[in-house]
Amino acid sequence: MDGRSLEGQGGGEGLEVEDLACSYDGRRTVVEGVSFKARPGGITLLLGPIASGKTTILRCIAGVLRPSRGRIRLGSMDLQRMRQRERARLIAYVPQQVSLADIYVIDAVLLGRLPHLGLTGPGDRDYEAAWRALRTLGIEELAYRRLPELSGGQLRLVAIARALAQDPLVLLLDEPTSNLDIATKVRLLRLIRRITVERGLITVASTHDVVVGLRYSDEVVLVKNGRPRAVGPPESIGVDRISDTYGIGVEMLWRDGKPLVIPVPEEDSRKPG
Repeated sequence: MDGRSLEGQGGGEGLEVEDLACSYDGRRTVVEGVSFKARPGGITLLLGPIASGKTTILRCIAGVLRPSRGRIRLGSMDLQRMRQRERARLIAYVPQQVSLADIYVIDAVLLGRLPHLGLTGPGDRDYEAAWRALRTLGIEELAYRRLPELSGGQLRLVAIARALAQDPLVLLLDEPTSNLDIATKVRLLRLIRRITVERGLITVASTHDVVVGLRYSDEVVLVKNGRPRAVGPPESIGVDRISDTYGIGVEMLWRDGKPLVIPVPEEDSRKPG
């Protein structure tokens, strides 16, 4: 990260979201009363069913949406008072839908440098950042392939590389494992964890996949209908809250100190005691 750190950018202990509320049309509240802290070197997981408000929370942090209430701070910096370009130098947002523009991978990754560019366009430092991001993800051999030629998993990696080239302090990932097979999901989540730790990133990711999500997170914000149901480390999110949030019976197993959630078939949950 070229020596960048949160302390050097304004002190504090991480990203803090306080009493966040958001409405798209000024009347229908989508997110209400969401508060959590995310720290450098850790993954904070927004976990909940589809359409529970997770994407809205990420878009508010990224500055794509303006909250109707609440505060979002990074260290001592009030993100809501920042201009979007200034905010983009600190926060990289990877949406769920990845662009399929017919351009080379290296050019797609270079787009992550836009918040840092002047009038002269990309220079040696920008190309170095792009290549470093590709190497970090192990996809430098894709640099001169065009985006429409790539698989869904490769496109996801390119989008994350673009975010890393942005040289952020905060990495926001919206459903990074959606539509991927289980092996690709696990490899990607392990990679995100390694990058988060090595770069000291504040990573906030959303997922509806409770089966794998808890195992790769340090803090969890369990969300239903835009409201938090539980906030804390994965081991503190009990089966009752998960069952209530998802509307299904679940069991929780433990491996290496991390919970593994298993859905219970409906016919089993009806069996007596």
